[in-house]
Amino acid sequence: NMVEDRKVDVSIRNYEELAEEYMKCGQDELMLDNFDGAVENINKALSILKKVGSDEKYVIDLNVLGVIYDNAGYEDKAFECFLEGIAMTRIMKNCSYLKALCDINVGSCYQKMERHERAIEYFRHAQKELQNPSVKSVERLQVWGMVNYIKLKDSYGKIGIENDEQYDDELLVFA
Repeated sequence: NMVEDRKVDVSIRNYEELAEEYMKCGQDELMLDNFDGAVENINKALSILKKVGSDEKYVIDLNVLGVIYDNAGYEDKAFECFLEGIAMTRIMKNCSYLKALCDINVGSCYQKMERHERAIEYFRHAQKELQNPSVKSVERLQVWGMVNYIKLKDSYGKIGIENDEQYDDELLVFA
């Protein structure tokens, strides 16, 4: 019935707000150089989001945690976060921008490991997702396209490929 549906919706919104508060606390802890406190709060947020099925917010916050791990030198944990994000986006609909975010982050991990051929695969996949019409119109996602392009060109340079005309043509979509 409609009243019960509204109660469930309000309840989920309340949980999402609580998760957002945990994320803010995690960010505050990070600003205070308290890595463990940041991770603890973000994991609390993730747990809540997973329980209420807020997949989009879960994947976004999971990527934030991955970046935090990566910046702290825990590349393996970062990689796990990004790969879990990719797995989640496979079952989600209309989430090309999330797929692109996860792909860029996984590609960046491979790039750091000097596995440039593998990084290129992920950067190319991200580019494909970023060309989705639902994504192209969002300005900040155009920035992701440029970041992705720069990272891809860097990996090409590392393996001795100085130019990829096909990719350059694809990038014109963001010009």
